[in-house]
Amino acid sequence: MKFLVTLKTGGTFQQEPQVSPYPPVRRTVSTDAPKPRQSGKRPYIIGLIILLLLILISIVAALISIFLSEKETPTVSQTALEATSVSFVTDKPTVVSTDQSTTPTNTKDTTSPVESLGVPTIFNDTGFHRDCKEILTNGSTSDGVYTIYPYLPNTTAVTVYCDMTTDGGGWTTFQHRRDGSVDFYLLWDSYRNGFGDAQGEYWLGNEHLHQLTSLGASDFYVRLQKFTGGWTYAKYNEISVADEAGKYRLKVKFNSYQGNAGDCFQSHLTVNTPGYVFSTPDEDNDLASGNCALTHRGAWWYNQCSLANLNGYYKNSNCEKDRDCNFWYYLANNYGGVKTSYMMVRRV
Repeated sequence: MKFLVTLKTGGTFQQEPQVSPYPPVRRTVSTDAPKPRQSGKRPYIIGLIILLLLILISIVAALISIFLSEKETPTVSQTALEATSVSFVTDKPTVVSTDQSTTPTNTKDTTSPVESLGVPTIFNDTGFHRDCKEILTNGSTSDGVYTIYPYLPNTTAVTVYCDMTTDGGGWTTFQHRRDGSVDFYLLWDSYRNGFGDAQGEYWLGNEHLHQLTSLGASDFYVRLQKFTGGWTYAKYNEISVADEAGKYRLKVKFNSYQGNAGDCFQSHLTVNTPGYVFSTPDEDNDLASGNCALTHRGAWWYNQCSLANLNGYYKNSNCEKDRDCNFWYYLANNYGGVKTSYMMVRRV
């Protein structure tokens, strides 16, 4: 506000206020000052949720992949599936020609007696006979499924396939494979008791095999068919299979091999061969540092490990890398799978 000085009478001064023609400006301080803007949290929360979902999806996908891979693995015990490395024999097997064979006493026609490999005939009520040799002796001359009683006078019945035509007939079959329809990657108990069906693929059982070879001196015959066609065989004398306490140790007579499939039991190696005990994925009895049954995915009389693995995976391929298929090495001097196999015994 400005003041004017005006001279009044009486020689005194008086100040008069000067009124501004403009209204006074009122300055007010707002108590509602704008607050700093806060960045939204929602986008971060959404991003975190998406990240967690992606992680969860990855975990689920990994579990599904593991599950599917395990579905392709035969069912064996957890102990049997432990990763085990096996030291294979470092010496390459001697390549032999399958055309150079030792001629057996009885010349064998290597064509199959049952070319179609259809369902074999079942013969009933043929009497109480201990093996196929006795059935043949008593007049039954047709290949097929019969009931034998190897434990007589105990009348425990055992169903088997009898080959009545190969090399004079009378062969009791304890192993047969032809199409891969039966899983042979099984454990000790299964091989002890037997599995499959005598009308198709089957393993008779190590207990029954022990009993059959205990009835008297017996020959051992292996008949093999290649995927490319043609039949071959390997024959041995004086086969014996121990009981379970002896781990079903298999022995054959020294240097008794005859045939054109090759000597994959190597009966010529030593005069006093102790034979080989039986091994399965859960019962490692071989002489290798690891478990041959796991590596070869089968069960067999392994050494370190073996030149034969007829109970391995049924494959129409060469298994040089893993050696896990049903091979007989000298059949083609490789680890290729075998199309058809018969393993048989006959009392002499």
